[in-house]
Amino acid sequence: MVAIQSLALGWKPKKSARDSLDGSIRFACHNLAVWIEASDARCSLKEAYRRIGPWTVVEVSDIDDDADFFNIKLIPSFKP
Repeated sequence: MVAIQSLALGWKPKKSARDSLDGSIRFACHNLAVWIEASDARCSLKEAYRRIGPWTVVEVSDIDDDADFFNIKLIPSFKP
């Protein structure tokens, strides 16, 4: 969890900085989004993974805040 807790890309990070996130951070973001989807939709984790699908684009949720782990969102490549 150290890599996730210490992640800070700075304010309004460039696309190259967002795209450079390693796999463990991407997985953690994806997994967090799946848990939230499962809770909101009251469905299984498997169904939530199916609903969300794979991730391709990294964005910042709130551009007026520092880009840390909790301010990063991953945009799925497609919606089912």
